[in-house]
Amino acid sequence: MELVDSAGHNFGPDSDEVKSELKQVDAELVRVLDAVSEADNVNVMVFSDHGMSARLGGARDAASGLINVLDYVRSEDWAHAAGSRSAPALQIWPKADNEDSVSSLKT
Repeated sequence: MELVDSAGHNFGPDSDEVKSELKQVDAELVRVLDAVSEADNVNVMVFSDHGMSARLGGARDAASGLINVLDYVRSEDWAHAAGSRSAPALQIWPKADNEDSVSSLKT
C-alpha cells in the first residue's frame, strides 16, 4: 500500500488523492478480514512506518517541505537536539524539568 505514502508526499495528507488511496486500502483490509474471519487463531495487525503533516506553503512546495521542529519548541525547554534543520529527522532531549511541556506540544 505504498501508494498512500506516495500520494501523501506528492499531494499532502488531507488531499483527495490520499483519501482515494485510503479507501482502496480500507477495501483491501475488509477483503482480508472477510477471508480470515472463519479461521481459528488468526491475528491481523496493521502497521504504519510514519504519519504525515501538511507541508508549509503547499504540498508540492519543495522549499517549505520540511517542518522545522525547533521553530515550535522554545530553546529554553530543551537541553540537546541532534539532527539538522534541513534533514527530515530531529531528536530533542528536553530539560529535566520541562518534559511535560515538550511532550504535550501540539502544532
